Amino acid sequence: MFSRKGYLIKMFVLCWVMVLSLSVAEAATTYTLMITKLGNGSGTVTTSTGTITWNGSVGTATYNTGTQVTLTATADAGSLFTNWTGCSPTTTATCVLLMTSNKDITVNFNLNASSRKSDFDGDGKGDIVLQNLKTGETYIWFMNGTVITSGGAPATVALTWQIKGVGDLDGDGKSDIVLQDLTTGQIVIWLMNGYTIKSIGSPATVDLTWQIMGVGDLDGDGKSDIVFQNLTTGQIYVWLMNGTTIKDKGSPATVELTWIIKGVGDFDGDGKSDIVFQNMTTGYVYVWLMNGYTVLGGGSPATVDYLTWQIKGVGDFDNDGKNDIVLQNLKTGQIYIWFMNGYTVSGGGSPATVDYLTWQIKNVSDYDGNGKSDIVFQNLYTGEVYIWLMNGATVEIGASPATVDYQTWQIK
Repeated sequence: MFSRKGYLIKMFVLCWVMVLSLSVAEAATTYTLMITKLGNGSGTVTTSTGTITWNGSVGTATYNTGTQVTLTATADAGSLFTNWTGCSPTTTATCVLLMTSNKDITVNFNLNASSRKSDFDGDGKGDIVLQNLKTGETYIWFMNGTVITSGGAPATVALTWQIKGVGDLDGDGKSDIVLQDLTTGQIVIWLMNGYTIKSIGSPATVDLTWQIMGVGDLDGDGKSDIVFQNLTTGQIYVWLMNGTTIKDKGSPATVELTWIIKGVGDFDGDGKSDIVFQNMTTGYVYVWLMNGYTVLGGGSPATVDYLTWQIKGVGDFDNDGKNDIVLQNLKTGQIYIWFMNGYTVSGGGSPATVDYLTWQIKNVSDYDGNGKSDIVFQNLYTGEVYIWLMNGATVEIGASPATVDYQTWQIK
């Protein structure tokens, strides 16, 4: 009897151990995936299987051991996917994981500096910066479509200083201002918060043969860079910027003096600004596809009569993530937009014709925050400012936010 009781106890203990072992084994077959969003931009992460539960910028999901998971990162409008960490591959929008242990990965989304050309308050809508040619005063209009919501004057500078470019050089989502002294060649950068200068720095002084020709994010780090052209030698030079500091620099090439940089923008949608030239003799247009200060490739979308058609601006008019090119006919005043795919014109159209001797394009930016670039004109006689809110090559709304004295105030 005792032995039977002992046998039963032994069997009970054995069964309990087996259940416990099965529970431990079962618990060990599930693993946790943790995803953390980093960077100053925004975007979404989706999974090929299972459900990600988000708490702010941190998402978690649970998987059985051996499950293969494919994650896809999609940047929001105005942002770029930069990279993954803890995932393979690290630089493509999709990453593949095999859940054989707990995984902790990060995904980086940064603001697309190329698409935020003149947004000083970080509300996703372009603003307008003006400079007084008589007093040196600078002024910023904060825009909501065609309406000035508010504004302010950052500072007054000596008349030798001119605004040469606008872009987000420190990657905080707010545009900054690049100035150059036309007597010394010194470059100064105002890092902005609205119309307030939060800091000032001078990266370098250059010879006056070097002219700033554009500002854009050529290396895709979410911070705008500065593009120069030497008007004596034709050499092109790029400063890759981190705020007011040059983090790297280099020359992609030297071109003939008949070639002039007409714009900087991301024409192939890779998150890195490219450079468009126009030949002043032939009208030939040429695009360099860039990676930092290296030319990855290039091609000519078309040739136009330079004495008739000139490039006046760059922006993403159809919200496809690729910048387009705006031209104006100097004889008829006709405006034309090329929709770009790299260096190929994928389509286009003419929104309208204006009197060229009166109305000139002064800037291109997304003033209503719908992801599509708009066009701002200024009347050379009356000083009236006029904005076209665009949908592709169609003017949806046109209105004047204000009139200023053109001989005094000019849009920069």
